[in-house]
Parts: sequence; structure tokens; C-alpha cells
Amino acid sequence: MTTETNANTQTVLRAYRELVDGGNMALADELLAPDYTGFYSGAPQPVRGPEGFRQFLGGFTAAFPDLRHDIEQVICEGDTVVVQTTARGTHQGELMGMLPATGRTMAISAIAFFTLRDGRVIEQHTSYDLAGMMAQLTA
Repeated sequence: MTTETNANTQTVLRAYRELVDGGNMALADELLAPDYTGFYSGAPQPVRGPEGFRQFLGGFTAAFPDLRHDIEQVICEGDTVVVQTTARGTHQGELMGMLPATGRTMAISAIAFFTLRDGRVIEQHTSYDLAGMMAQLTA
């Protein structure tokens, strides 16, 4: 593993640990490029920039305040990092204006592809098991 590859992996893992799961929203400016674009399954449009990411994540963590990602596998090749996760949380708030809090827990698989430039994420493609999540929350 090259130094750059290791640094890219550490940037992505830090984003999961400290930004997404840890709630340190200020890190978005450090870890995401100003021209960051995120594509998420189920999202009606791409998420743009660190501020767009904070808003998107805020909507999800309002529904799942205890959201955590178990990192199952990481693959890094140059400027691309692929992460397989299991997202877990308790549905305690309205989910994206569609589903009121159910109090149920969910555990869903996800895979994310990150592209980095100069140590920051410039693009992200994340696919969550949304059907599995809805089945767990509405069963």
C-alpha cells in the first residue's frame, strides 16, 4: 500500500468515525472538497459541497440519532476507496419527511465508492439497502 493510498483510506475512515458517526460536522470542510458531489440511493438529487453534505446527513441523523456504521471491508486503489458497511440505528425521528418515528431498530448494508483528490473526497457514490430499511421500520 502506498503512502497516498493509506492516506486516502484514513481520510475515508475518519469521515465515517468522526464526521458521520461522531457528529463532528465541522470536519466536512476539512474532509470534503469544496466541489464535493455525493450520489446516494434514494436521494432525489446529488448532494453538493460540504454544506450540502451537512444538511443531508443532518436529515438522516435526525431520524437515527444513534446512527453507527460497522466497517466490514475497505479496498483502496490509488484515488479510489471502496467501503462496505452495515449501518445501524434506532428510528427516533421523522425520516426525510416520509416516515414518522417508529422506535424500531434497523441494520442495513451499504457500499460506497469514494474518489479523492489532494486528500479530500471529491465524489461519493453510496448505495444503501433502502428496501431492507423500510421493511425493518414498517414491519
